[in-house]
Amino acid sequence: MSKYFLYILALCWLPGLLASESLDFDNFLVDTILDQKVPVIDISSHPKGEVFKEQLQSATGNTMNYGGQYYMLQTGCGTMCQVFLAVDITSGKLVGMEDSNLGGCFQENSKLLILNPFLSTYFEGHIPEWAYTYYYEITENGFSLLSKTKKSFTGLCKFGQ
Repeated sequence: MSKYFLYILALCWLPGLLASESLDFDNFLVDTILDQKVPVIDISSHPKGEVFKEQLQSATGNTMNYGGQYYMLQTGCGTMCQVFLAVDITSGKLVGMEDSNLGGCFQENSKLLILNPFLSTYFEGHIPEWAYTYYYEITENGFSLLSKTKKSFTGLCKFGQ
């Protein structure tokens, strides 16, 4: 009977362990990294583009810093509030927008975006009910949520945070 219990326990525990280990920048690498500057951004390409018009206009001319073909702009939106805006440098379109309470991590060679990556360092082990670490993948249609967890990211944060 104890072998059966251990088998059931392993079936429940193993997928979560494997999923958290697979959410690393190296598992979302891009094939190509473009060496282009951000063109004039099409503010109308996103419903909330007008809200961040000034910040987006200031990004024109910067180089790609995320996901091989995107420029990731971080801007504040109040206390414990940051917005991450992804601009496609090939089209000038604002393709994704996500908000964070405690920063984020991203890399120029990976499609992964991690928001609120280091929860435990802010809350001394007592993470509030509302706080999660979010993992997103950028696509041509915006960000796709991969996972949300109470566990902090254990890797290195190259950009952001």
